Amino acid sequence: LGQAGGLLAGFLTWTYALLVPGLLWALALYPGRTLLFPLVTGMSIGLFAIPVGAFLFAWLTGTVVSVPLVLSLATLLSPLALVIRWPRAPSRTDSGDGGAAALMLALLLLMGTLYEGTALGYWDTYIVAPALFIIDEPIAFVDMNGNLLVNATLTGKLFDNLRDDATYGIITKDQRLGAGVLVSVHALLLGDVGFRLAFACYHVLGVAAVYLAARLL
Repeated sequence: LGQAGGLLAGFLTWTYALLVPGLLWALALYPGRTLLFPLVTGMSIGLFAIPVGAFLFAWLTGTVVSVPLVLSLATLLSPLALVIRWPRAPSRTDSGDGGAAALMLALLLLMGTLYEGTALGYWDTYIVAPALFIIDEPIAFVDMNGNLLVNATLTGKLFDNLRDDATYGIITKDQRLGAGVLVSVHALLLGDVGFRLAFACYHVLGVAAVYLAARLL
């Protein structure tokens, strides 16, 4: 029960931090559109702008991405969307949006079930490692026999958490920064579940973006 409560609190925090600001900005930018367009636009804004903004602020201030930082950024961005007055576009109803939104939800659930885990494929050193180092979460890599491969020493600030001048110059030899930045906030708020949710959300956004682009042609 305690774990379930913690997961629920994490999901509510995730919704407030990543979905609410983006949806408010999408509705402010595109007030005449219905359902799918502002939903996809809002998810894109929240799932990209908040993690990137938090990372840049932590980097510039020599800290790490933390819950107070993420919540402060979301709390700052949300009221701005309500205050700023954008030119109003003509009202438009997009036919077929309901069915497309249902398909996107089904795809979200499908991708969530297809996620194989943080230690499989390229996820461990490419994405999971930098994501955890960005939020100052230590991690040790071992081989299939339990022998220690990498045991990073974190300093509690960026960019030092991602750098190791004694070896590869970066903390792990396969490290990729972009995906780690995007996924870091998901991991911060939801732990292992955050990686699964991020995997599903970014796949759905890619498909939705192609669909909406095709609609505009």
